[in-house]
Amino acid sequence: MHDRSTRRPLNGNAITSAACSLLWPMVGSIAAIVLGRRARRQLAEPGATERGDALARAGIVIGWVGIVAPVLGVVVAIVGLG
Repeated sequence: MHDRSTRRPLNGNAITSAACSLLWPMVGSIAAIVLGRRARRQLAEPGATERGDALARAGIVIGWVGIVAPVLGVVVAIVGLG
């Protein structure tokens, strides 16, 4: 088991990306995508001491779902009414 004192800290952008993707529709989704991409770039840098790639990736995916789902719903509603 890992000792908590030796665990690497989570990347702040990764945490914020995941939170934004869940809390704010549309605007939060855009923020989640931007922050998630930023976090993944930071975590990929040589010598990065933080963790959170999966959290950042989840924020990006949920962010895209938060954008695509409402747009798809509007398109379906318009086509269904037309």
